[in-house]
Amino acid sequence: MEHYFRYIPVRRRDVCWGLYVTAAGSTSIPPGAPYPPLGHPKPYRFSRTQGHTIPDYMASYVVRGKGVFEPKATGARPIVPGTCFVVFPGQWHRYRPLREVGWDSYWVSFRGENMDRLVSHGFFSPDHAVLLVGSDKLIPTLFERLVSRLNRQQTVLFGPTLDSAISDDDPVRLFDEVLAGLDWSCCAAHYDGTRGAGL
Repeated sequence: MEHYFRYIPVRRRDVCWGLYVTAAGSTSIPPGAPYPPLGHPKPYRFSRTQGHTIPDYMASYVVRGKGVFEPKATGARPIVPGTCFVVFPGQWHRYRPLREVGWDSYWVSFRGENMDRLVSHGFFSPDHAVLLVGSDKLIPTLFERLVSRLNRQQTVLFGPTLDSAISDDDPVRLFDEVLAGLDWSCCAAHYDGTRGAGL
């Protein structure tokens, strides 16, 4: 896995879609290597000891290694291969690979009123931000496609109709495939069946 990331300029029409990717990347931290990697713009720079907040949602999927994710809502949680953890906008957090092990991970940052609505209706919650989804090859493949597309500097090209507006390898469609590939049964147990009635 290569270490790569790209932050995407957000256009007004991206915001209108209700869910849009703001950045994505892959991180490879070998055992004993310094963390976090350098080069992220403000406000995404962070210290593994101090933590920080970001203006986006971020989903990170760990492929190899072990670490710790510590959101304010739940405290420290162990991270192992096959774990997806979600950062919520404005929520203090920190995360890091174990120094003696390191980790390889994919991540995507995103925003949008559609995600905000899902959170407000209880489908996603900072109290349940760590999902052990397993090591299904589909998830890394989708992340690889997303990162590869950003590496080629391709962005959304909107067509005249909704069906043709988002290409098969567009970051939003790929992110939707990642979400669809996850096992949400642990979240369903916390959904009370009434909060999403307005959707």
